[in-house]
Amino acid sequence: MVSSDRSRCGFTLIELVVVIAIIAILAAILFPVFATAREKARQASCASNLKQLGLAFTQYTQDYDEMVPRGVLPNGADTWGLGWSGQVYPYVKSLGVFTCPSDTTSPASNGDIAISYAYNMTLSRGGTYGIPGSVQSLSAPTVTVVLNECSGVFARPNNAMDIALEQDTPQANSSNIGYSPVSQGLNLYEYTNPRVNGGTFATGYLGGRSANGGGTNYPVEWPSSTGRHSNGSNYLMADGHVKWLLGNLVSSGNPPPGQSTAQTIDANNYAAGTAALGQFAVTFSPI
Repeated sequence: MVSSDRSRCGFTLIELVVVIAIIAILAAILFPVFATAREKARQASCASNLKQLGLAFTQYTQDYDEMVPRGVLPNGADTWGLGWSGQVYPYVKSLGVFTCPSDTTSPASNGDIAISYAYNMTLSRGGTYGIPGSVQSLSAPTVTVVLNECSGVFARPNNAMDIALEQDTPQANSSNIGYSPVSQGLNLYEYTNPRVNGGTFATGYLGGRSANGGGTNYPVEWPSSTGRHSNGSNYLMADGHVKWLLGNLVSSGNPPPGQSTAQTIDANNYAAGTAALGQFAVTFSPI
């Protein structure tokens, strides 16, 4: 007699639905974990970039009698530090270190690359306008910002426009060539002919500041209220170490009159002096 029982094969509809639901739940749990891990890896790569740039800054200052990079302008005027990447490029000899892997800025059509870091312009002046900066003038290098993260800025560190020192005459195409950017945590400057605001901070709102930079004199475009890497961003300090910080722990602004001056949000827009950090962990103040 032939058995009427048939061997069971395949899955029922309910079983398939359960399997799919389990897979969907696991994906919903794991994908954010993978995304976080990927961003952490990019954050680490960005920190490595800044560390290499920190070594380049150190080597530069050793070669130039303890003077920090002043930047370059085609007419030799007050540089504000613009063009710093060309001055430190010979010490890194790599364009890759100037671009954070999380920076979505596309390369420019003229050959400029995305520059993800802005130089603290107050350092190139030693804390006061018009005076070249020296590492010896820094009162607290461990809490003084050298580079902060930015987006939407282009330059060509290995091009003569960014490398040439104190040229006497403007270049004919200088308005079309990007210069590595500078900031004091309020404005982000990138081009030199004319010198204009440009790009955006990738730090989120810095401590005590709002969408307009905290003062009517310094309007600023912020991409969001959070930083590029897990709501914060990386900073290079004057002693060469790199630190990840939330924006609200960073004091931005102009050089204050003294170390004990607190950050102000007024016409002066002072950063906190290094002896008056208070709620802040680091400051743009070189004093």
